[in-house]
Amino acid sequence: MIDLSSENYNIAERVASHHALLNRSLDYLISETGLDKKVDTSKKPSWLSYGYYNKCIYSLELNDIKLGKKFLVDSLENYKEFKSLSISELNFDISSKNKIELIENELFLHKDKSIEVGTVRENQKEERKKLSRALMIIEEISPKLRFELESYIDEIILTGHSEGNYIRSAASFNLFGLILINANRKNSILFYIEHIIHELSHVVLYTAQSYDELTLNPAEEKYKAPYRADLRPMDGLYHAYFVMCRIISILSKLGKANFSLDFEEERENRLQSTIDKFYQTHNIMKKNAVFTHYGEFLFNQCAKQVRNIT
Repeated sequence: MIDLSSENYNIAERVASHHALLNRSLDYLISETGLDKKVDTSKKPSWLSYGYYNKCIYSLELNDIKLGKKFLVDSLENYKEFKSLSISELNFDISSKNKIELIENELFLHKDKSIEVGTVRENQKEERKKLSRALMIIEEISPKLRFELESYIDEIILTGHSEGNYIRSAASFNLFGLILINANRKNSILFYIEHIIHELSHVVLYTAQSYDELTLNPAEEKYKAPYRADLRPMDGLYHAYFVMCRIISILSKLGKANFSLDFEEERENRLQSTIDKFYQTHNIMKKNAVFTHYGEFLFNQCAKQVRNIT
């Protein structure tokens, strides 16, 4: 079984396997709709490809064949060459209309939380520099982790505040390959490091959930989590547990790095806080989770990794 709790697995093979699932599904949809197109397997699907694929599925489920075929074409046309991670800022005046629509559509799915994204204007150069520095530090302390990031993620988009509740960072299964991070001049470089790894970890875990449910607890069965005020389903606890394991790992590696850090106190505080929440979550899950075989394996691997650090 593959241990995704660290970066010591075949990253390229894992990502290729996940993309292959989309390729096969698109081949099936092309055949069923009679579309005169084919999947270009010499390229890889971008997060836009995943976004349009999900809109295609939704349209076909509503029996809107014409719109479904349009989104199917959009998905295929957003396959791209294997290029490095790109960084951009969300600006409603100049950003791609397609990107904005897909992002807003995904946020609408969580409209019960009234989550919004705002444009980045005044501080974009300063925050882009911080983000670039964060990426450089990640590469310095773990080249393989940076490779993992480049393999899974197509684009990081910096977002701004909005009048309503706005995201600090986000990733989603439906927009696989995209990370959103709020650009705030109060953010430290450590903030960017932690949230990059946070969202990357969600994306990595999505590949496991394409094959395995990890836990079998009913979605309506919810628990008080140590990191949020609202009750969380077991799936949410599992994601948080996995994310915290990997954040503890990166924060620990930062502490052992032999280059000067200007956020050491912040790092130490964040590390201890995350360790505390990790073990609290561990106890809740140990008592209540109904694991699949692989779900239990990965749960134990996360526990083992954190025990080795602490």
